[in-house]
Amino acid sequence: RSNSLTTSIPPGHDITTQYVTAAGGITSANRQTIYVTGSNVAINITADPQISAGRGQQIMGVQCVGSNITLEEGSGLDLIANQNFVMNSGSIINFIYSATDNLWHEMSRVQNGGI
Repeated sequence: RSNSLTTSIPPGHDITTQYVTAAGGITSANRQTIYVTGSNVAINITADPQISAGRGQQIMGVQCVGSNITLEEGSGLDLIANQNFVMNSGSIINFIYSATDNLWHEMSRVQNGGI
């Protein structure tokens, strides 16, 4: 950058927290990182798909920063070993999207972690 006293965030790189509802699920919005919280209560996502469609080969990390959110195998998600994931504050799950089968495929998860 030409001026070390200022910074700018490139378009599409800002990160906001999504307040997730059961019926609304998570919106991918072509982002690489999403912070989510369960809208002040524990949420079991019933939306289908649980995370909106991405673009082919899109990699996305989802980090819970508040109330618990439960992701379940199916409804747009292919979770490792078909294991549901209860995300609590600090939990992270990483996905890659396949436009071939229209699924978010889990790559890894950290239950009580952080970056």
